[in-house]
Amino acid sequence: WGQDNYLQSSTPTSSAVSSLSMGDTVGCAMDSSGLVQCWGNTTSEVADPPNSALIDFDISTDHGCAVDATYNVTCWGDNTYGQINPPESVFSSISLGAYHGCGILEDGMISCWGDNFYEQSEPPSTPAIQQLALGETHSCALGENGWMGCWGNNNLNQNNYSGFDGLPLRIDAGGNFSCILVDP
Repeated sequence: WGQDNYLQSSTPTSSAVSSLSMGDTVGCAMDSSGLVQCWGNTTSEVADPPNSALIDFDISTDHGCAVDATYNVTCWGDNTYGQINPPESVFSSISLGAYHGCGILEDGMISCWGDNFYEQSEPPSTPAIQQLALGETHSCALGENGWMGCWGNNNLNQNNYSGFDGLPLRIDAGGNFSCILVDP
């Protein structure tokens, strides 16, 4: 639902969708075999993911990245801020912000690339990271035993998490805000 000027809200009929990711004018879904199909503004570079089996993917405003079956990251789209040049490493998952990306490495550490104007691409050196969530100019991570941290732009308090009771289970980030799901 919502804005549909490029048919980005008109999802194609597909079975066995395992994950979704939305950009500004493009939506993409990965099926159970790891293939990604995109719809919406198909003239956008974002709508052109690799045509191979993937284990994770994400798209953003003007770029996308995917983790393939060999745990390498491939990115496509605009590269104004180096956002499609991830370091060569073994990744288990990725998340994208507006002009930066971060991934969880095989050792549970975080590696980031792309725009770093607000230090959103300088993660803490905390091991055992389980999930990442990137906003426009900030980044957040959730680790073992409920560890949670955010870094980067904090002009709207998007990194100031407090006042919740319970163990954080999942974290997500929008443009300039962050949310967590807790187990009370």
